[in-house]
Formats: sequence, C-alpha cells, structure tokens
Amino acid sequence: MMQSRDVTAGIVFLGLGVGAAMMGKDYVGGAGALPTAIGSIMALLGAILALRGLRSRPAGDAPAKPLFTSLPLFAVTAAICVVYVMALPSLGFFTSSALFVPVLALALGFRRPLYLAGATVIFLVLLYAVFILLLRRPLPAEFFMAF
Repeated sequence: MMQSRDVTAGIVFLGLGVGAAMMGKDYVGGAGALPTAIGSIMALLGAILALRGLRSRPAGDAPAKPLFTSLPLFAVTAAICVVYVMALPSLGFFTSSALFVPVLALALGFRRPLYLAGATVIFLVLLYAVFILLLRRPLPAEFFMAF
C-alpha cells in the first residue's frame, strides 16, 4: 500500500523543481545557474520521494500521521515568511534576513540565544557569499544606506 502523502508531496516538489529549473534557463549569463541547479535537485528529490511513497507499506495498524502536527505553528511560520518578503524592499535584504531568522526561531520555540545568534550570523554570511560574491547580484539596499 502506498503512502499517498509522500506521493503527493513528491509530485508537487517534482513539478516545482522542473518549473524552477526551466525558469532558471531563461536567465541571462550565469544568473540562472543557481535556480537551475536547485530546481533540478528539488525535482530529483521529489521523484525519489514519490517513488518511495509508491513502494512503501505502512506498518500494520499504525494510525495515519496528520498533515500538520501544529496548524497554529504552520500559520505563524507562513505569516512570518510573508512579512519577511514584504519587508525586503523597505528594510533591505540583510536587515530583513537578520530579523527573520531569530523571529522565526523564537516563534517556533527555540530558546538558546547563543546558538540563535550563531545561526543568524552563519545564515547572513552564506547569503553574502552566494548572492554578492558568487552570483554578483544586486540586492535590495539596506534602509540605513538610503540616506
């Protein structure tokens, strides 16, 4: 018996990955390399998940797992992500990201400040390395540099 949630999620990820990879091919120069690579990896992993879901068998009388273990936490995460995307143009990419990581982590119950600070710094360094150094893409300007 197949795991329908895995099959459904796998097909969704496969479709999104193929779409992202195809859109990445339309970018000029090397700008499409990252979306094409990420889309291809997402499509591959989606296909693996779907196939695994088709082949797997649930354990005896195991109850079905709910789609969301906590719908309120999912809603909070979605709301914080929407606010993050809306804040990018006015606050700037790095400022918004520096706020996004700790706010989301705190909202989800993470309470270790030292690890949270370290994760935020690592996230910002990775963003800088990928978008500024590797891809050389202009990002939304920081609000304090607009003056």
